[in-house]
Amino acid sequence: MLDQQKDAIQNLIVRALAALDVADVVPQLEKPKDPTHGDVACTVAMQLARRLKKNPRAIAETLVAEMRADEAFAALLETVEIAGPGFINFRVAQNARAAIVSQVLQAGEKFGRSNEFAGKSVLLEYVSANPTGPLHLGHARQGALGDVLANLLDSQGWKVSREFYYNDAGVQIGNLAMSVQVRCRQLQGESLELPENAYHGEYIVSIARDFLDKKPVIPHGGEPIESTGDYGDTDLVRRYSVAYLRNEQDDDLSALGVRFDNFWSLRYTPPGPYKKRFRQSLMRATPMKPTTHYGCARLHSRISAMAFAMTKTAS
Repeated sequence: MLDQQKDAIQNLIVRALAALDVADVVPQLEKPKDPTHGDVACTVAMQLARRLKKNPRAIAETLVAEMRADEAFAALLETVEIAGPGFINFRVAQNARAAIVSQVLQAGEKFGRSNEFAGKSVLLEYVSANPTGPLHLGHARQGALGDVLANLLDSQGWKVSREFYYNDAGVQIGNLAMSVQVRCRQLQGESLELPENAYHGEYIVSIARDFLDKKPVIPHGGEPIESTGDYGDTDLVRRYSVAYLRNEQDDDLSALGVRFDNFWSLRYTPPGPYKKRFRQSLMRATPMKPTTHYGCARLHSRISAMAFAMTKTAS
C-alpha cells in the first residue's frame, strides 16, 4: 500500500470522527497480522471508548457508517469491516491500487524524485578495490549497491559525490611489482619459483609480457606510461602494473554501468598536516554521522531503511 493511500484512509477516518465531535485525534493505521483481515487496521474506536463513554464496537459502527457515506469511500476502499471488540479493517479498492500505474506513466523518469534534501551533500565511497588484481563478484556487488544508493540519494535532492579510493602504496603494491618482475625473468628464460607471498594469478603473466614487449599503458585518466622493458626498474614496474590493473578495473566497472566522480590514490594523498586537512574535508562533506567518509558497506545499514521508505510500492 502506498503512503498516499494510507493518508487518504486517515483523512477519511478524521472526517468520520467529526460526527463524534472528535477533532484532536490522529488515527493510526497498522498492518494486520493476518492479511485476510485487510490491508490496514485501525484501533481508534477502542482508544476513544473511555473518553466517549461508549462501547468501542458502537463507536466503530458509527465511524464506518460515516465513512461509507463519504464521497471518497467508493473510489478508495473495497470493504470496511468491524472485527472483535472494535477493530476497523480496511481493504483498498483495486482501482485505487492501479491508479499508481497511470501516475508512473505520466511522470516518467521524474516519478519518485523530490528536492527534500536539496542543498545537502554526501560523499559515498564504494568498490574501492586495490590495484593488485582483477575485480571479483564481491566488488561487482558493492558496485551495484553503491551505484543504486547514489542514484537513490540523488533522486531525493542530495548532491552526491561518488568516490573510488584505492591503496596503491605499501607492502601489497611492493608484492605486485615483485610478482611482475619474477614473471618477467621467467619469460626471459630464468628458472626460479614465484615466492609464496607473490600474486600467482595468470594476469601477472599478461602484465609481464606486455611490459617486456614495451606496450604502453594508456590510462583512462592521466598520462600514458611507457615501458622500457627494464624489469629491474622497480618503480617503473610498479607504476606500469598499477595503471594496467586500474585500467582493467575501470573497464569492468564501465561494463557494469557503474561510474565515479572521483578516484583517490593513497600514494598521492597529501602527507603530514595536509592529509589531516584532507580527512577533515571529507568529514565536512558528509552530513551523516561524522566518522571520516562513508564506505558502501557502512552506509548501507544507515540508508537501507530510508531507501526502502523511498522506493516501496503497493504490496
